[in-house]
Amino acid sequence: MTESKMRFGLAIRGQYHLQDDIRLRFDEIVRVHLLLAVASRATFQMGYLLEVDGQARATAVTVHGCVDPTGRPVRMPSWLSEMAQTTG
Repeated sequence: MTESKMRFGLAIRGQYHLQDDIRLRFDEIVRVHLLLAVASRATFQMGYLLEVDGQARATAVTVHGCVDPTGRPVRMPSWLSEMAQTTG
């Protein structure tokens, strides 16, 4: 199956970390910065920075795995792997 026709999903592997430095309030406008961080053949990490008015309020990291429609691990698509190489 060619990669352009291959279907895959992204599952959180049950690993995440949240550092809540200053609590967010319901009515605040939050800017979320994302970083595609560490990547392996089938998993990658996303880093998050939440800011309000230029002040860092929280950071987080999640670990994701690439899976096929049946939930089995698969190799990360090349376009995602290339993106990780250019940003990570």
